Amino acid sequence: MSIRALPTATTFTGTFDPHPYPCATTPNTFLVPPGQVRLVVNVNANNGVNDLAMTLVGPDRSPIHTEDNGVGQEVFLYQPGGGVPAGSYSVVVCASSNPIALQPPYDYTGTFTYDDTAGTPSCTPNFTTTLPAAPADPGPKVGYENFEAPGVLTPITQTSSGAYTYEYLGHSAIEPSIGVDWKTNVTAYQSDLETLFVTFGSNGLANWVNRRAPTSQFIDSDPILFTDRQTGRTFASELTLLSPDTVKISYTDDDGQTWVPDQTSHRQLIMKQLAADRTMRR
Repeated sequence: MSIRALPTATTFTGTFDPHPYPCATTPNTFLVPPGQVRLVVNVNANNGVNDLAMTLVGPDRSPIHTEDNGVGQEVFLYQPGGGVPAGSYSVVVCASSNPIALQPPYDYTGTFTYDDTAGTPSCTPNFTTTLPAAPADPGPKVGYENFEAPGVLTPITQTSSGAYTYEYLGHSAIEPSIGVDWKTNVTAYQSDLETLFVTFGSNGLANWVNRRAPTSQFIDSDPILFTDRQTGRTFASELTLLSPDTVKISYTDDDGQTWVPDQTSHRQLIMKQLAADRTMRR
């Protein structure tokens, strides 16, 4: 097996000219020995708001690439086919061609790394290079489709961030949760304090209805939903900002048509199946 050297990294610093490339920044020059596979150049603005760009220049003094995707940091991997030509390379740091922000000081730090670790070992690989084809599935085909909440402007009375009067249906979930009542084929989706029930028609369209639990108040936070796949019962729960023992869990057995509030001081649902009996502990 061939012996490979460890990656060689060189740290560099400087002050960049706040103009796009080609700019007046003093180039940072590095000598790359033969046999290297790749170069990795990383540049960071000391003032993170400075939108800089980094250009790698090859041994023939021609620009290889300008990296201008980040704001205060740019990283470029150079790995040409056949390896990296040996010679003197330069890194020039300038301002972005369309900077978001620039303010002094214009200092930066960076690393220039070359290595040969992507080389192919001379020993025979000890793994199978080809895999047998997967057997054909004779069953019904499975489809996949995204159904986005309609986002219609909806009159509401409460959200977790205050008593707003309107919001976009299903577009304020932040941390959504989902459940399915397999008895009715209705999907429940918790979006902030909205509890949405979704039905799918034979036309392939989804119908969204907001049936919020009575315990989902605007002073609550951290809403979460759970549906028992065996019974179809859906729970909607929130943390409260009021005194202990405040109602903050409700459940429904008919997909939000009616809700039953629960009085509790803790939020913990444990669903267990014991033989043929299913028990909910709180």
